[in-house]
Amino acid sequence: MAQLNISQVARRWGKSRQTIYNYLSEGKLSGENDREGNTVIDSSEMIRVFGEPQAKSKTSNVPNTVQGELVELRQLVEIEKLKRTHAEERKQDLERQVSELKDTIEALKVENTRQGERLETALKTLDKSLDKSLPSPKKPLLEQISGLWKK
Repeated sequence: MAQLNISQVARRWGKSRQTIYNYLSEGKLSGENDREGNTVIDSSEMIRVFGEPQAKSKTSNVPNTVQGELVELRQLVEIEKLKRTHAEERKQDLERQVSELKDTIEALKVENTRQGERLETALKTLDKSLDKSLPSPKKPLLEQISGLWKK
């Protein structure tokens, strides 16, 4: 692997020169002197201690304030994406609830119709049995009662 000087290592791994010197003096990182007596560190040693070097930022030449704004805007975009996902999930849930309520209303209408038919049958039966036991009224009971509903 390549031999890099302290400045190159610090830049490439995003560490300060002092941090590199501290790691060397504490024995956490090994290096050697080149022909001119400068400390060099093998890149494989850096990978062992610090992992792969930091990827170069696409915006490394952009001033820090713009980078900060860019990070903030990216965070806002992510938040908006989450909000949109949540809103879509909520919409689907509400649509499911509306569908269930429509089904319930239809079922109640059917049941109401059945009960009305049963009531009408019961009234006809009652009307017939009253016809047999009582003197004949002017109007059958069913007509009298249904006349009340129509008013």
